[in-house]
Amino acid sequence: SIRITLKYMFTQLFNHLDAFLQKCKERVVTSAQWNTFEGLLNHKSINRYIETCARITWQMATQQIPMWLSTTDTCFDEEKHKLWWSCDRNEAHNVKYFVWPALYDSKDGTLLVKGIVFTENESNGES
Repeated sequence: SIRITLKYMFTQLFNHLDAFLQKCKERVVTSAQWNTFEGLLNHKSINRYIETCARITWQMATQQIPMWLSTTDTCFDEEKHKLWWSCDRNEAHNVKYFVWPALYDSKDGTLLVKGIVFTENESNGES
């Protein structure tokens, strides 16, 4: 019946989601940049934050058509980016890193939320 089929599909989906959550936590713990924070996942608020981010990302990726987080831009573009508060708009040229990625409704789709970027100027490599 439809009810049994739907129940099976949701069970499978949540099994995949649980595996995805576990993988996200493992990546945080084994990441070199987070190794300095011993016992990171023992903090309830950090654990809850990672789970929430993973669930939202899972939903964004599994919807049809998947949403897209962009972190590949190398040049500042006021149409797609906001500057981090400490960056000088007059010297904003190269994206050094994304503080928050730009969100699109799909890959190569419509921009939903501008990304927040930290920039550096072209001459000396500093923001």
